Amino acid sequence: MGKSKEGKELFDQLLASRQRAYSILMSLSETLRAVGETADARALAEEAFQTAKSDKEKFSAAALRALLFKDTDDQIAWLEKANPNASWVQIELNSTRGKKALQQGNKILAADFLRKAIAGYQGQPKSASSLNNYGLACFDLYEATGNIEDNRRGMALLEEAVAMHPSDRT
Repeated sequence: MGKSKEGKELFDQLLASRQRAYSILMSLSETLRAVGETADARALAEEAFQTAKSDKEKFSAAALRALLFKDTDDQIAWLEKANPNASWVQIELNSTRGKKALQQGNKILAADFLRKAIAGYQGQPKSASSLNNYGLACFDLYEATGNIEDNRRGMALLEEAVAMHPSDRT
């Protein structure tokens, strides 16, 4: 809203008054992510990860940091630090590893990872977000296999996601 300098000063004051507590670092990181200040959000999530006192806190900070990725290698590195027992982490790891394999031109490996991600999405509760990500994984699988059915399934899933929240175009 044109007052980013004032906002940063307030955030800095809050961080100082709370001695850069984990919960404040995480909250501010999430807030900055929501308003598109990715670099600052990333730094706070990394600091939260470093100051975390429990596995649960480390997993949460790593998961947030994974959402603020720079590239596929960065995303994979942070997902590997997140809760390995969380199904969404394994789904995202498989999906991101599939994208990485596609970038490297290894379509067979990409298809294997993407099929694992898709199988994971099939077991998730339906939400606009999960359907969107599921659809994108299908499009990546189509890129790996050339199977038009993967493309059609991806399109149907994205249409279903939009139908759940027609006013949300993000």
